[in-house]
Amino acid sequence: MYIERNAETDLQKEDAMRGYIIRRLMFIIPTLLAVTIAVFLTVRFIPGNVIDLMVAEMSTQGTIMDHDVLVAQLKHNLGLDVPIYTQYFRWLGVARQDDGGFHGILQGDLGHSLWG
Repeated sequence: MYIERNAETDLQKEDAMRGYIIRRLMFIIPTLLAVTIAVFLTVRFIPGNVIDLMVAEMSTQGTIMDHDVLVAQLKHNLGLDVPIYTQYFRWLGVARQDDGGFHGILQGDLGHSLWG
């Protein structure tokens, strides 16, 4: 009787642990999604405009081009001329880039600064 009750208690504990692990695994997905969105938006909306900095640097180097054309070309080259959700999916690496490939943090493309 003691052994049967002990086996029953062990099964209940296993079921409880299995349920706990499944719940924790289910929380991983929304947590990772929220973290990636927060990081993307933080990086994307930092104060200052990267395009203006690049145009100013090019003008000091003597690059002669119409300002509006240069801004449009830089926005296209950096992928800033597409909607924000497309930029996010490209950043993750789940949306096809302009070159037809997949690049992004999920593809191991962490940038040149990390690798030297």
